[in-house]
Amino acid sequence: MRRSWVIFSLALAGAAFAGRYDPVPAQQSPQSVVLPLEKEKEDVLSTPISINVRNVSLTYLASLLSQHAKVPIVLRDIAYPPQVQAGQVGQVQAVQGGQTQAQSEYFTLSYFADGKPLHQVLDEITGMFDLWWKYEDGRIVIYKYSAKVFNLRLPFLQKKIDERNGGITLSYQREFTKNLEASLQKLLRDSNSKVSVDEMGNVYVVGKPSEVRAIEEAVRRINENFTKAIPLKVKVYLVSDRDFSSLGISWSAKEGSVNASLGSAVASSIFNLSVATSKIEAQLNALAQSGKASLIEESVLTALNGQPMVYSPVQKQRIISRFDLSYVSPIATGSGTPSSVATPTITMQTEDIQTGSMLIIVPYFVSEDTIAVDLYRRQDSLEKLDTKKVDLAGFQNEVALPLVSTRTNINQTLLKKGETLVLFTSAQTLEQFRDSGIPFLKDIPILGYLFSTKEKTSELYRLVITMEFM
Repeated sequence: MRRSWVIFSLALAGAAFAGRYDPVPAQQSPQSVVLPLEKEKEDVLSTPISINVRNVSLTYLASLLSQHAKVPIVLRDIAYPPQVQAGQVGQVQAVQGGQTQAQSEYFTLSYFADGKPLHQVLDEITGMFDLWWKYEDGRIVIYKYSAKVFNLRLPFLQKKIDERNGGITLSYQREFTKNLEASLQKLLRDSNSKVSVDEMGNVYVVGKPSEVRAIEEAVRRINENFTKAIPLKVKVYLVSDRDFSSLGISWSAKEGSVNASLGSAVASSIFNLSVATSKIEAQLNALAQSGKASLIEESVLTALNGQPMVYSPVQKQRIISRFDLSYVSPIATGSGTPSSVATPTITMQTEDIQTGSMLIIVPYFVSEDTIAVDLYRRQDSLEKLDTKKVDLAGFQNEVALPLVSTRTNINQTLLKKGETLVLFTSAQTLEQFRDSGIPFLKDIPILGYLFSTKEKTSELYRLVITMEFM
């Protein structure tokens, strides 16, 4: 009985021991491997350094630091080819990575440290000579050059609009890239430092730490400047021509000028502009409330600093651009006499032209509360027909060649916060607006509206667009 009880107790103990048994993992986690390496790095860089030297070379000082911290130190692109064997504590390996001819003995310095951690000592020494250091593969490497890549958020793709065929072509602005690269080159002082800009806006720089920081700051400022948002409040009004004079604007296409209390303005048969304060905005709102004007659209747009906004229609017309008159010679008979008279033939060449208007607005900051607005306006229209008389087989025939008129106008104005840029058209009938769409704006998603009115009317209206810098 006693013997069976002992066997039972041993069996329970064995079962309990088996339950507490934890098998050794087949594979260690990456964290268990990384932690010792990080601890080793932290221990090395936290080594207290006490040193006092005067007028010694960087190579000699690095050797002393290597002895104190018991870690190999490598000088990269600072000295002539290797002077000692690599990987030995207390000795310094000088590696020549390029064509640099600067000797480490040129870097002479005096330095004092009393119990400073190694990482602080390295920061101070490399900072004296515009160098940088890195702990890698169980050793400390002091570099002369650093390589970085930055990205510019600029419109490197240039969009070209084929006005005749309506296509869009994208091409790289190579000249712009070259000019930008030349500007960044001026920030480099070392003869072996280099910077390049590719066509995708990537900036590659190899230089001393201070040069890399200068390039980085320049890229940051360029990105900040070109991506700075300009808030614009745009309102579109349709104003009856008989009430248009109540705004204080007198327009004369014949004289080509605008006279108003709103400041200087320029007039043409395309669009007319002026700079106004909040007074005209209040007048337009009053006309809208009284039913004498209609507020068609009100939107807040965000333009990018220096980036163009292009408004243009896509109306095309086919015209006869040239014609040629030729005669087909008669075929001679066997007797040598022609069988008939020469036959006149007209060959005409046609082409598609885009009629309508195009407005390009380029806003950019002058100061925090002032923007400049460049406006380029162009209009192509068909004028009177140029009639040519052609004698065909004894009959007078007329061939009409249309004259295409192109008007362009460039303006620049300054807008302060709270001021409004006013664009207004010449008088047109409501039917004209409905048939052809509002010039410049009919193809813009934000302002691309259609008039629902169907009445036939001869009353004249003007389109007034206000653009306020918020």
